[in-house]
Amino acid sequence: MNSTSIAAWAAAVRALRGRWHRVVVVGGEGAAELADALQGSDAPPITAEGDDLVVLTDEPTPPPSPAWDELPEHWADLILLRRAWRSKPEAVEVVHRTRRILRPGGRLIAGEPDVGRLLEGSAVRSPARLLYASRPELAAAARAATAGRAALGIEMVRAGYDDVEVFPIDEQRGVFPDAESYWEWVRSGGWPALASLAAEDAEAVLERAAVDLKKVAPIGPIVDVMPWVAVTGVRR
Repeated sequence: MNSTSIAAWAAAVRALRGRWHRVVVVGGEGAAELADALQGSDAPPITAEGDDLVVLTDEPTPPPSPAWDELPEHWADLILLRRAWRSKPEAVEVVHRTRRILRPGGRLIAGEPDVGRLLEGSAVRSPARLLYASRPELAAAARAATAGRAALGIEMVRAGYDDVEVFPIDEQRGVFPDAESYWEWVRSGGWPALASLAAEDAEAVLERAAVDLKKVAPIGPIVDVMPWVAVTGVRR
């Protein structure tokens, strides 16, 4: 995550939280960076960090280990999840697991890449769309790795959450002065899905995408935005 991406998530959390409570759990990809960003407000201090899990609390006795299975029941006031699963079944499991940890009235915010909006959007805004348009199998894999906004919202209701709301988050991953600098970033890992292709296939995809991007991109800097979707709800 870069600073702009973190800022987008932090702003969304601040808009929804009302006021900070005593216990916040941040989980998933980029949890440590996001927890650090929240320290700029009146969020509780970071007291424990594990693999993709950070606890923020001003309680005098924080949990001994930042592991999901060891967090107390009915304890957290807010759980924030960013890409905390790698498949639809895992998303269901994670959403239901949070209910044990949240106190009644606590809030869950869970987000994942919005694959539907990415594949249907403009390549000017999200150039990575060109990758998925040229390789349908990668698009299918991306869909399989996410629950989707409708399913995620339904699962939160089934897990016992009220006032469920879906909202977009746009992560600006970078602004590049020209195509050369943008492709350098892509080759260094800007399009993670490229790693699943053989080197020759990946280069062929990039050559085709470069041609297509010239047709649709405006003259000037290239701005890469990744659409995300988040669902929030309050535990009954």
